Amino acid sequence: MYRFETHTLPKPPAQVLEAHYLQCCVWSIGAALVQTADDPHRDRLDAFLRQRAGRGQAGGDAAPLSMLPEQSLFDVFVDEEAGAWKARPVPSATVACRFERARVVRVAC
Repeated sequence: MYRFETHTLPKPPAQVLEAHYLQCCVWSIGAALVQTADDPHRDRLDAFLRQRAGRGQAGGDAAPLSMLPEQSLFDVFVDEEAGAWKARPVPSATVACRFERARVVRVAC
């Protein structure tokens, strides 16, 4: 147990901490990497982290935190409530276009 001011919080399970650690590595180190057809740097980081984690892979939309998802670690996030890796929602092109139009209109006003 950790003690913060007047609240005592339970220590999260090791698999939850490890999953958050992997996610932090992907988002911090991976943010500086460029993915091109000639230099797949993000794929290399993904493979390296998978090798170091030493966990099996699980298919489907939600992989348990004790395993790694089949998708790239760049395409998933840790859903602590569900106890699983889940695919990141990607906005559709129409949503992005509407956002861009709305932003341009605001700038013009």
